[in-house]
Amino acid sequence: MGKCIVSGSKIIDPMTGKLNTIDTLVAQQSASLLSVNDAFEAVNARASEFVDDGLKPVFKVTTALGKSIETTITHPFLTGRGWLPLSEIAVDEQIAVPRALPYFGNEQPQEHKVKAIAYMVTDGSTRNSTPQFTNENTAIVNDFISAMVAFEGISVDPVKAKNKTPSYRISAKSSTSVLCRERFAKYLNRAMAQLSISGKALAQILSLQPSTISQWQHAVALPEPSIYFRMCGLLGEEFSNDSHSDWQAGSHRYNALTAFLENCHLLDKSAHEKVLPEQVFTWHKPALALLLNRMFACDGSVFTQANGQSRVSYATSSPRLSLQVQHLLLGLALSQSDVLKRRNTMVPTRPMKLRLWGSKELLCF
Repeated sequence: MGKCIVSGSKIIDPMTGKLNTIDTLVAQQSASLLSVNDAFEAVNARASEFVDDGLKPVFKVTTALGKSIETTITHPFLTGRGWLPLSEIAVDEQIAVPRALPYFGNEQPQEHKVKAIAYMVTDGSTRNSTPQFTNENTAIVNDFISAMVAFEGISVDPVKAKNKTPSYRISAKSSTSVLCRERFAKYLNRAMAQLSISGKALAQILSLQPSTISQWQHAVALPEPSIYFRMCGLLGEEFSNDSHSDWQAGSHRYNALTAFLENCHLLDKSAHEKVLPEQVFTWHKPALALLLNRMFACDGSVFTQANGQSRVSYATSSPRLSLQVQHLLLGLALSQSDVLKRRNTMVPTRPMKLRLWGSKELLCF
């Protein structure tokens, strides 16, 4: 009893790297989590019990490095005087926080998808009719284009604008080649024959005119996305697997990047609304290192201060994103970081800065 944190708080699962809300764990009545043993080492553990202790006031505890948690007044913290409830801890007193959280998942995402998330979270714009990317560094732009063309049926074209940082539009290829339509028609006719479905019957199921089905069967046109995915459900997995690449390559109305960003909840987000998708935290270590590498390449900086001390920093206008990056750095044992909050909280787009220092951390970085 007494170990109470606010609803919505996230807790890392050391077995998968996933960040679960306390609400989810309580609902499941089961939780894999981290604990501290008598030697003050982090160890894997399981929650012994979940207790609904009713509604109580909570208090926000913030450390000098910008880390924060909201708990009840009875919640225990590890201090230099041992475990103490929040009520007995004074301002400026030291409390224990982890130096590292080296807990990763086993998910191994495709490299181009890791880069896509990194580039679109940093220098990407997802609020236009088609996604755009703005950067003037040749090496970064080339790497970005390489990642984009790995998505099927994607075209990357420069946006013409004078006296502005170069931008690139990512859209579906406009080509509707005869070859793609012919192959699609072959797969469609075969699937219809195997299921003994006539063109008229398929048209009725899809609420379309029989002439529309005939155009697909004779390689005149291709179905729009919403119709195509309904067809895949009707005609089966074989049709879906065989026809998908030709439908993508031949249809100018399907943008594979847009579909991917929508699945990651990154579509139509302003800069201060951008956050990393939840699945990122279940990736294995190499993928997370690549993600941070590309993010810092766009929104990071390395510099030496007037006093000769070196710093690495990361700037973003998204408060949640800054904390997510700080969490991922802990996974790489980079604990010497803080988050400088914007001075004017009434301006949501004002940048926040995450700073990394310490010779060990900088060399590791």
